[in-house]
Amino acid sequence: MKTIYSFTFLMTIVTCCIPTQAGNKVKHQTIKVSAPFEMPDITTPDFSRCRRFDITSFGAVKGDKEKTSAAIAAAIDKANKKGGVVVVPQGEWLTKKIHLKSNVNLHLDKDAVLLFFRRSQGLSARRTHHMGRLRVL
Repeated sequence: MKTIYSFTFLMTIVTCCIPTQAGNKVKHQTIKVSAPFEMPDITTPDFSRCRRFDITSFGAVKGDKEKTSAAIAAAIDKANKKGGVVVVPQGEWLTKKIHLKSNVNLHLDKDAVLLFFRRSQGLSARRTHHMGRLRVL
């Protein structure tokens, strides 16, 4: 009877762990730091073995903030599942806000620019003080 419980417990653990380990392609590298004070090791992600998701494959169009925003969000969702790199190709891409997720590396190719659209309708100017200077935002 003890053997059956042990086997069942072991199979439960194995079944729960396999899906999370098998799908993620983002590996982590640990860097040991020598400092004159106590400091934990630094862990950095390595995306070199991950798939690359070009936003144009998801329907991004230069100058169209709606399509580009939707394409970036779709590419981020796809890259988030197993880890990946979302690639913004050369050019100026008008977009709304971006929500990055775990296991995603946002990469801008050379001469690629993301221009974030700011909705100013309905927003009033605010007066702020920063380091003694009056600024209107």
